[in-house]
Amino acid sequence: MPQLSYLLTTRADALADSEITGITCDSRKTRSGYLFFAIRGAESDGHKFIPQAIENGAIAVIGEDDAAQLPENIIYIKSANIREDYAFAASRFYPNNLENIAIVTGTNGKTSVANFTRQLWLSAGKNAAALGTLGLITNKQAQSSEAVNTTPDAAELHKILSQLSGNIIIEGSSIGLEQHRLDYTNPKIAAFTNFTRDHLDYHQSMESYFAAKLLLFTKVMQDGVAVINHSLMSENNLAEAVKKFKTIRFGADGDLRLISATPTPEGQIIKIDLLGEKAEIEIPLIGKFQPENILCSAGIAIASGMQPKEILDNIANLQPVAGRMEKAAKNIYVDYAHTPDALENALKSLRGHTQGKLHVVFGCGGDRDKGKRPQMGKIAAEYADIITITDDNPRTENAAKIRQEIMAECAEAQEVADRSKAIEQAISTMKNDDILLIAGKGHEKYQIIGTEKQYFDDIEAVRGVKS
Repeated sequence: MPQLSYLLTTRADALADSEITGITCDSRKTRSGYLFFAIRGAESDGHKFIPQAIENGAIAVIGEDDAAQLPENIIYIKSANIREDYAFAASRFYPNNLENIAIVTGTNGKTSVANFTRQLWLSAGKNAAALGTLGLITNKQAQSSEAVNTTPDAAELHKILSQLSGNIIIEGSSIGLEQHRLDYTNPKIAAFTNFTRDHLDYHQSMESYFAAKLLLFTKVMQDGVAVINHSLMSENNLAEAVKKFKTIRFGADGDLRLISATPTPEGQIIKIDLLGEKAEIEIPLIGKFQPENILCSAGIAIASGMQPKEILDNIANLQPVAGRMEKAAKNIYVDYAHTPDALENALKSLRGHTQGKLHVVFGCGGDRDKGKRPQMGKIAAEYADIITITDDNPRTENAAKIRQEIMAECAEAQEVADRSKAIEQAISTMKNDDILLIAGKGHEKYQIIGTEKQYFDDIEAVRGVKS
């Protein structure tokens, strides 16, 4: 077991003989010999749980306040940046021997990019894992339980990394980056998919949101390859942030680019260019955004040592990701699109496959960015023919008020509060050539109403109607 001094950002020789058996910021998980980090968050203050942590066995506490009155045998250390110190301690306590750690950030596409990259690594015979919104997915298991956060707590993250071998790609959320959860992971590859509105309830402004994303390049990655959406290079300080790294750009005029895309009934035929190596490939993936996700994944794979031809030979085998334009039944798709940009891309993508009318069922989450609600209503009115507004995790807000805020920009929409009934009604109105998009929840298997999480699955709801 490591000594306490080894887990600290600064040496403290007087503490060198204190052996630590574990680290946590959750007093309930504290055990004998643990180091407890009393982190102050938005909803709770870890300092209030120091007595419980000590009762459960903590022998040392790191906090943000001046030394508290604790038992004489308990070591207390004040931290100037407790979240960063927590990540440092986690990296020391849980060292790893991974060949490649890649981190992907961006408003949309992180989960698809992570899982496409994992599939490309597997095609090359490598041990490969993806960690993010869908939990931990490895080459040995299809899917673990859904993650509480896109980017795990620092100790949980480093513990996972210490138990794996080969290659892993991690979804880096803006909140996770800002809260230092990814610090000291030392990725060799960092990717940026795209940037549009989201999380403004947390970041308050687009500038702050972008600055959080930039931390992946200015702080987290010390040396490696940056894989960047070419269209973002003129955004704020991104070009400056990545100039010290080797850079692979994907998108129009990038190193990796889409030449053409032709929709098919079950997917599309794409022609792409990877560093001058070209190929025309049929993929079983619906959506105009999918080629861009594939290009980003290809860039990460190239950065990890794979050859363009090897990647092109395996792109046709890429499988859809759970809840990302997932086919629930004939002409019915479920997608996680919960931002204005994602909803627009999803609808525009399906329009190319629609011979009849394009239907959409969606809502917006409660206790989250309210400004995007009318924006998403306006996008639905512009790109869909028949709209049903329903509930999507209203949480502690008035659900009817959320629906009305969306409908302020799509007054012709139908309003059906119960999501199951909304899906059933939308399906009942479909004609043979129509397509239905059920947006917002994707892989999620719950509805949060008030503070209660109730089981609900869009795909099960569809299949219940269609059975």
